[in-house]
Amino acid sequence: MASGAEGAWVDHYATLGLTVAAATATAEGQVDGGDEAALPTRREISKAFRRLALALHPDKQPAGLSEADRKAVAAKFEAVSLANEVLQNDELREAYDVQYRARMKEALRRQKLDAKSRAMELDLVARERAAREGEKQARAAHDAALQTAQWIQSEDAAFKRKTLDALAETSRSAHDSMPLHSSSSSSSSRHASTLSAASKKEIDHYAKLFRTYEDEILAALEAA
Repeated sequence: MASGAEGAWVDHYATLGLTVAAATATAEGQVDGGDEAALPTRREISKAFRRLALALHPDKQPAGLSEADRKAVAAKFEAVSLANEVLQNDELREAYDVQYRARMKEALRRQKLDAKSRAMELDLVARERAAREGEKQARAAHDAALQTAQWIQSEDAAFKRKTLDALAETSRSAHDSMPLHSSSSSSSSRHASTLSAASKKEIDHYAKLFRTYEDEILAALEAA
């Protein structure tokens, strides 16, 4: 008596417009409340049936109602009558309520599984998005390091050219400044010493500049 004409499960409480408190979940995630759910009383069932029967009874329908509408109303009246028959019979209702509560628990269990699956799906999507973002940042860091390396390589070549030019210029200046007479050897030594100091200062400047570039490329490679 709990099934429809085609053997499908029928919610007789819903047919009568009665609401049943759904089962709940405990803090541990277990389904609870299905066995203790407050089902409608016999009085509530009778009241709901009388209200619907009065509205759906074939004799209460207007004369101008179409044949299709009359059949639809008759089908609803039959469903309401069946629900009342099952729920007002102690033996039938006891068997029906056992199945009803079991279905309540199963519905909640499926709902919780669906929610858990959805949460896992969202977590997976978030992880994949984070992984893609990490790969993007890694590629950007690698490209930046490569560009820095290429820049420093070009600066290194320029540094070498400048150093060689500076050494050549210093050598030419020292050669051109050497006195023709040995009597001026003391003055020549002082002048050569001054030129050597100037040359060393310039070379130190370029060496320091190169070390700065070298630190930058190492830092960029570590970041990549």
